[in-house]
Amino acid sequence: MKGKKQNIVYEKLTAYGLRPKASRGFALLFAILASSVLISIALAIFNLSSREVVFSTFGRESQVAFYAADIGAECALYWDVNGKSQTGKDTFATSTDSINYALTSQSVTCGSDTNVTVSTPASGAPVNDANNATNQFSLQNAACATVSVSKSYDAIAGKIKTTIESYGHDSCGNPLVERGLRIQY
Repeated sequence: MKGKKQNIVYEKLTAYGLRPKASRGFALLFAILASSVLISIALAIFNLSSREVVFSTFGRESQVAFYAADIGAECALYWDVNGKSQTGKDTFATSTDSINYALTSQSVTCGSDTNVTVSTPASGAPVNDANNATNQFSLQNAACATVSVSKSYDAIAGKIKTTIESYGHDSCGNPLVERGLRIQY
């Protein structure tokens, strides 16, 4: 009779949604397990999205630096091809007049950067002589770029070879990204 009584009690408890003592705590264990799986998935998604944000920011800064280098190279190319600076002299020294450019600086306009000074490089740069000349300038307003224009006399071809190197930065103060362009003709 005792076994039948326990069966009746079990049936009544389960009818009301109650469980005997042996299966208590399973719901809590299942809830903790499900919560930990969901938290793990959420952390993985957060980690992935935060890395994507960093990557896209780096891509944007890289693009800014590249376009700054492009602006500097285009400005140097424009003034080299189209000629005279505001003083009436050639903008960049050629190998034959490099000695005169060591004493003077030229001013040009590049977009919103007005009165950009073109000068001979600081010490440690290539020396201007009868066969080589190097000038450089920096843009600071619309784009942050450092541009170097080198000219050398090619005795075999019998003409002057020009190399423009422009290095753009993502910011003028403390750049994180630098991109460069080189044009030779």
